[in-house]
Amino acid sequence: MRTIWVFCRHVGRYRAGELIFHSWRLAKGRAQFFLRDAVDFQLFAQGAQVREGQASRISHAIFPEYSMRFFAVFRSCFRPAPFCRRWGMAGMASMLLAGLASGGFEIEHMRQLAQQRFGAAAVEAVDAWRAALAGWRDMPEEEQLRRVNEFFNRRIRFADDPVVWGQPDYWATPLETLGRGAGDCEDFVFAKYFSLRELGVPENRLRMTYVRAQIGGPGSSVSQAHMVLSYYASPEAVPLVLDNLIATIRPASARPDLAPVFSFNTQGVFVGGANQASTPVDRLSRWRELLLRMRTEGYVP
Repeated sequence: MRTIWVFCRHVGRYRAGELIFHSWRLAKGRAQFFLRDAVDFQLFAQGAQVREGQASRISHAIFPEYSMRFFAVFRSCFRPAPFCRRWGMAGMASMLLAGLASGGFEIEHMRQLAQQRFGAAAVEAVDAWRAALAGWRDMPEEEQLRRVNEFFNRRIRFADDPVVWGQPDYWATPLETLGRGAGDCEDFVFAKYFSLRELGVPENRLRMTYVRAQIGGPGSSVSQAHMVLSYYASPEAVPLVLDNLIATIRPASARPDLAPVFSFNTQGVFVGGANQASTPVDRLSRWRELLLRMRTEGYVP
């Protein structure tokens, strides 16, 4: 951001605050996309404990190209100050309305979208999910965890993103996962996470956790990237792990096959097994994009 402020000082006919609001916020779908790989790589490198010198060399090799593309987008987004003021006021009004709205899913809107995009089977899946949540709402949290984990592990078929979405990496919304009836590990996690939040489980007890999953038994050196949902009964507690690979929920101490890399929720990004967030979650571009798509589907955070 310091680079942006310095850049803005030399643009005489645009006010720095308006330029940042218009170019940084309104162009986030383009400009921030270019920064995705560099930022996500740095988080992964920190969590995997890559040697500092090696991580630095790789990130420096990535950022120059992204910086040039980033400022190219800035040049294409300049508008006169009155235009920026109008957009600024509209943006603040939208945020105020969002803040006043009650959080959760607009189920009827989800049903309509499910019918339009995926057909009658998707509507049935949304209805089954809604009925299940209604029945679980007053249960103890650990029972809610078990029911949600079991619901998605049984109903959703595992399939990689290229098969389901025709893309190498796609974070699906709960509606999309229910509509297709299939998803990868990340899609299972997001569906479980937002279901538990809908049931009232506090945000600070849930984290979406990237791990390295050991494959082939205790002596194997083969591992692959994987995501699970972690539940912390208290900040210092050993988390419970909700995983699409196994049916039961187990404490992390009983999952030696999983090595945490980093985790996140709306409070931020947690590197390794840290209890304090080290990075704002807004830096995860795919998370931002997921929330934007969910809002169009009727979700209010």
